[in-house]
Amino acid sequence: MNDSIQSSVVVSRPTLLINGKQVADLDQDLLALFIKHKVNHVSRCELRFSNWGTMGRNVGYRYFDLDSFNFGQVLEVLDAEDQRLFIGRIDQIDASYPSNEPPGIKIVAEDRLAELNIVRRTRSAQEIRSTVMIESIAADYSLLLDIRVALPDVILPIISQVNQTDFQLISHLTQQLGVEFWLDDDTLSVSERSLADDSELELRYGRELSAFEAKADLSDQVSELSVTSWSALEKAIIKQTVNHQIMANESSGKTGGEIVKSMIGQRHQRLVNQMPVNDEHARIIAEAEYRLQARRFVTGRGLCEVGGHLRIGTLLNLEGLGNLFEGQYYVNEVTHLFDSNLGFRSEFEVERPALGIESFGKHSRTTEKEKTRKPKRETNVQKTSQTSPSKPSRKRKPALTEHD
Repeated sequence: MNDSIQSSVVVSRPTLLINGKQVADLDQDLLALFIKHKVNHVSRCELRFSNWGTMGRNVGYRYFDLDSFNFGQVLEVLDAEDQRLFIGRIDQIDASYPSNEPPGIKIVAEDRLAELNIVRRTRSAQEIRSTVMIESIAADYSLLLDIRVALPDVILPIISQVNQTDFQLISHLTQQLGVEFWLDDDTLSVSERSLADDSELELRYGRELSAFEAKADLSDQVSELSVTSWSALEKAIIKQTVNHQIMANESSGKTGGEIVKSMIGQRHQRLVNQMPVNDEHARIIAEAEYRLQARRFVTGRGLCEVGGHLRIGTLLNLEGLGNLFEGQYYVNEVTHLFDSNLGFRSEFEVERPALGIESFGKHSRTTEKEKTRKPKRETNVQKTSQTSPSKPSRKRKPALTEHD
């Protein structure tokens, strides 16, 4: 984030547990911490320690004996209120030897979603729903499952996994459904936005919310989206079209699609690289693709006090930002940071499909001057189809036929 957002929020230190136990001096030797949670991604934690000091009567490298931590051990990070910020297994150890400070050591851990992203498989299942396939994968890794999906889930003739990891397959299935997934301890959460957990967490600018940046970008917004394909079984065209109205259950303001249509005009996107099996499946894909783009209309990045109460996949109320950008957002990324200069703090990224309600409608108002303005006089000029003998006639360019 830019310099305006970099500021110290809470002066406290995290608590580190290795296999459920605190290790002597490990918390005090911590120089920097980085934890990142993001929907549809593996959560990651990086810890950097000073690696030079006294060990009994000797002076040397403190952690190369791997007694304090080791590969495969479970790392937990707690905040000042003992709320868990991360849990995962250590899978990487790095060493650094800078020229102007003592040697350091870094450990990297990832949550259990990383286990799903190791082995590539080639297999298939017939006559199955996407959610049932996700349930089967979760059971393979002994993960609990929390599915909150009210959207239609069509029975697919076949689901193929070709040289893919289970993580890649879940990513593909959830994207086609228009839902998101993440890991909460040992529970795989799969949820659509309209059923997101409303944590009722509220941050006000100037109080709990130290800094915030917001952006509303129309460049990727469309008024309509179509998915078109060919059914080899029915020998017919498959086509489904959706528009901004499908975002009604996720927004209370003006969506990007609405603004595009009213301010710019129709902007229609066509997808022909999908493989729907029928019209119902095509509509599910079309709605999922439209939602994916629409949700990125308004995005924001903020800085606040650190805490486990700020979680991905939940709704967050931001106040004190003005009617254009304040209100409810969906949290899709949380980063917890610590270093000796800025202390302990949390950064987050949010998004939503709409701007504030009261900010629109102003451009459509007619001023008193415009009401009294006289209409332009229409001239009745008949155009002739004859061409001037002194100028050669231009050949018309052939019209391009657009294929849906």
